[in-house]
Amino acid sequence: MLNPPPLVSVCCLTYNHDKYIGRALDSILNQKTNFPIEIIVHDDASSDGTRDIIIGFAKKYSEIIRPVFQENNLMKSGIGIFQIYTNYVLPLAKGKYIAICECDDYWIDSLKLQKQVDFLEVNPDFSICFHNVGFLENQIIDFEAHKNYYKDLLSNRDVFGIEDLIKGNFIPNCSVVYRRNDFCYPEVFNNLLFADWPLHIHYSLSGEIKYLDEIMAIYQVHQHGLWSGLSDEDKQYSELQFYKSLLLFISKPQLIDYTFEVIDLRFRTSKTISLREIFEVGYNKGKQHNQLQIESQNRQLNLIISDRSWKIASIISNAVKSLFHGNLKNKLFFNKLYCFSRKIPSPKVSIITPCYNHGKYIHEMLESLYNQTFQDFEVIIVNDGSSDNTKEILNSLQHKKVTVIHTDNFGPAHARNLAIKKAQAEIIMNLDADNKIQPTFIEKCVEIFDNQPNVGIVYSDLEFFGAKTGIFHLEEYSLESMLKANCIDGNACFRKADWRRTNGYSSKLVHGYEDFDFWLSIIELQREIYKIKESLVYYRTYGNPAESRSGRRKLYPERVQEVMVQAFQNHKKLYAKVPEVYNYFVTLEMQLIDKRNKSVIID
Repeated sequence: MLNPPPLVSVCCLTYNHDKYIGRALDSILNQKTNFPIEIIVHDDASSDGTRDIIIGFAKKYSEIIRPVFQENNLMKSGIGIFQIYTNYVLPLAKGKYIAICECDDYWIDSLKLQKQVDFLEVNPDFSICFHNVGFLENQIIDFEAHKNYYKDLLSNRDVFGIEDLIKGNFIPNCSVVYRRNDFCYPEVFNNLLFADWPLHIHYSLSGEIKYLDEIMAIYQVHQHGLWSGLSDEDKQYSELQFYKSLLLFISKPQLIDYTFEVIDLRFRTSKTISLREIFEVGYNKGKQHNQLQIESQNRQLNLIISDRSWKIASIISNAVKSLFHGNLKNKLFFNKLYCFSRKIPSPKVSIITPCYNHGKYIHEMLESLYNQTFQDFEVIIVNDGSSDNTKEILNSLQHKKVTVIHTDNFGPAHARNLAIKKAQAEIIMNLDADNKIQPTFIEKCVEIFDNQPNVGIVYSDLEFFGAKTGIFHLEEYSLESMLKANCIDGNACFRKADWRRTNGYSSKLVHGYEDFDFWLSIIELQREIYKIKESLVYYRTYGNPAESRSGRRKLYPERVQEVMVQAFQNHKKLYAKVPEVYNYFVTLEMQLIDKRNKSVIID
């Protein structure tokens, strides 16, 4: 009988760790889980007894431990540790989740993996879970060092995002569990001296970060450590290299602005010109059309960043003098180039499309977008763990406007939230994978949002196609009609700023209507609702009701009642504004509770 695939892949990098590796592997093998794990141990051509120790463990635990031995040291040949992870280790992982434990660190809580995976399994909007650690130095463990160092951050909250990571790396490598994704690893980080910070950045793009306030691992500080063995000067140099790479990697203008602000704060000195100005020069290099300017700016940035002999307090001043040659016009020229690069616009509209087993309709949906009278948009399609050939169809798409994300099957709410997080535009449009829109739909929505700043949702009437055809006029919006039954189609537009102010789409409404619940959240922001009195959305209908979520709801009307009551429970203050509707749902809520209680008694 074949062994079940691992749920977690524990990745361990090692080099000359014969004093530590046994303790590290034992701490992983001692994990108590209700799921299988695998341990991938990558040895970068150790010259001590590390390899023999790994072989001994691999023979004893052959079903769990997968050793990878390099005959020649990769790092000495110029391959960075991030590239080692992303080219030689992570592609081997079979698990849904990835944990890291480099072999000079170790875990001290046998339930560590169980606790982190339990959280991630029931919270699909999170892509990273980490915890507190102790620091081992000179045979003394300090259990307060990490939390004290990040006291202002970790004592106030337990949920974080990419903006927090841009400010600094507060996630210990030996504490992290990632939800694996299919995004390509960014090569701009390949030559860094550390891997954990860019890996955290990479995985934070697909979800939020959860902190568990428990000490479940020990991070060892010693002179042979890849990071702890560096001088303060080399550490600062490495961080500067990281920010240089980060600016090449991120694309959202607001994150670029934020990164410049962080650089100002982290590396500000009273004696030198702001490092922000230097990094702005580097950022410009990819934004200019004149190749001579690109090459010139590259040389200037490399002169500043790659000179390892500089002292932070003085060398930047000298480098800036050599950069600008005392010429104020030259400095103003570079500032103008930066301003020019800032004018490169983001798309006006981001179209988000969750897709589950609807790959066969994707080209038809996209064709309706390519025919729009308004073309300043991007499309983000999230393959929600489809079980048919949808993944292959999406991977074959070759269009500059289209981005594809693959995830496990977490449902449309998670898919929508994930796409919106990645969206660059401030106007978000929902379009289901099996539907289409009329050529003027986006143009008319944009005009409304531009001219009416308090409008929060724009929608239109529908035109059925497929098994059933005809025009469908949605009820005119009023709060009462909305609360009684959703009168806003899911294929509607809204502002990303409003999404940020809400909890987004709720994954808890498992039978659908997550769009209804979200519309109520926007209405609670006192936003106006605008209906275009034209049938601008083509809504696909099916002969077999089981083929669509709306059809399945008709087959099981009690599920509609359940999700409507869930929405009522989430927005009772809003319902209270219409007493008649409020009282109806209070009664319905009690009926469902009574029905469930009777069912439990019978069972």
